[in-house]
Amino acid sequence: MEMEARRKRWLKQELLSSQLRIQFLFTGFKVVTKVSTDKRYSDKTVSGSISQNGYESLFPVTGF
Repeated sequence: MEMEARRKRWLKQELLSSQLRIQFLFTGFKVVTKVSTDKRYSDKTVSGSISQNGYESLFPVTGF
């Protein structure tokens, strides 16, 4: 019984983290498209804010 409760809690955390990851990808994409259209922002700002969240490997900002 204890194991089952623990497993459910773990699954809930996994689901939450994957939702956050997907949400981050969408917001990251929005930021990148904004950068490509608005040249006042430099590429360094975007890659910096993304690497702070630790997603630079997941969402590399290149070619903009």
